[in-house]
Amino acid sequence: LHGAGFDNFNLDLMFGLPGQDLAEAQEDVRRAIDSAPAHISHYQLTLEPNTAFHADPPALPDEDAAWEMQETCGGLLAEAGFAQYEVSAWARSGRECIHNLNYWSYGDYLGIGAGAHGKITLPAEGTVLRRIRTRHPAAWMKSAGEAASLADDRPVSPEELAFEFFLNQLRLRRGVRISEFEARTGLVWAVVADRAAKLVSRGLARDEGDLLTPTELGWRFGNESQALFLP
Repeated sequence: LHGAGFDNFNLDLMFGLPGQDLAEAQEDVRRAIDSAPAHISHYQLTLEPNTAFHADPPALPDEDAAWEMQETCGGLLAEAGFAQYEVSAWARSGRECIHNLNYWSYGDYLGIGAGAHGKITLPAEGTVLRRIRTRHPAAWMKSAGEAASLADDRPVSPEELAFEFFLNQLRLRRGVRISEFEARTGLVWAVVADRAAKLVSRGLARDEGDLLTPTELGWRFGNESQALFLP
């Protein structure tokens, strides 16, 4: 990539792999850093349901070992000049991924192709649509351009909107931008104000005006913070 003249690229790097130990996870990160990317996505292997991997799972490092890998490797990335701006995203200054920041800020996007997901805001109707294309490529190609190509096309309920907004923005190290809530969801802040206050009272976030910024406790227990906003 460097030889071809590219200096702005990402490397995806998983940890918590079958049989992996801490030393091997650190060596992976060192080699990634030596490749001089602008951005590194560093995240734990997840065995997704309905896959052969999930049906016949290998032996994976336990939770304590995976946490040690995450913490130690994060230290290596920070020492090398990468800043963590999202749960699994590390970037050099000014090289954060604009494409993914749109997702995590709960922005809109088009889903094109087999199995693609889309989120579209229709301000005039006060509606946010969630669209999912037919998953199987052959079925999608047969129905492309027709209504049958959509496996799901529905408005997102107000309860889901509030949850999805926090589910995404709480992944950001900067935290939740309060001023974006109404614009992204069409809801007023009052519908979540009590739950947002619980984030602060439980020590999971700090109230910094327009931002609810995760504390170190809140960053460590992000799932618990997100769960406060479940429908």
